[in-house]
Amino acid sequence: MKQKNFRYDLFAVVAFVALIVLTTACKKTDDRYKTYTPTAGNFAGNALQYLQSQPGLYDSMLLAIGRVTGLADTLSSQKVTLFAVSNRSFALALQNINQARMDSIPSMPPVSLNTIDSAVLDTFLCRYVLRGHASSDSIITYTDGQAYPSVKYG
Repeated sequence: MKQKNFRYDLFAVVAFVALIVLTTACKKTDDRYKTYTPTAGNFAGNALQYLQSQPGLYDSMLLAIGRVTGLADTLSSQKVTLFAVSNRSFALALQNINQARMDSIPSMPPVSLNTIDSAVLDTFLCRYVLRGHASSDSIITYTDGQAYPSVKYG
């Protein structure tokens, strides 16, 4: 009789735990990305000045911009939307590039932002610079993406 009660109690506990897990695990209560409200405000300057005003965050991007002919001028004199790439993102990209170069046959030497081909930097960076001003409100409805022309490439 004790064994039968034990099985029943064990079944009841497992069923109760499963019920709790199933009813709470599927609820999506974190909607901060849907209801995001920008708090940074507007920057009184151009895109290049913004990058320069954030020391330690966009230094790699500034170095790369300096190596791409005309890009610094574009960022400072034209109406553009810039998706700024952080130092960490550049570090990860270079790590992956260098891993692929090391794994290639024949193996190729590693590159840095100072030594990578400037045409590669141009192609990479210009996809993050769009013509005109695009506010967050104007692109938020495109959850699956939207095609925008970059400053150099369609």
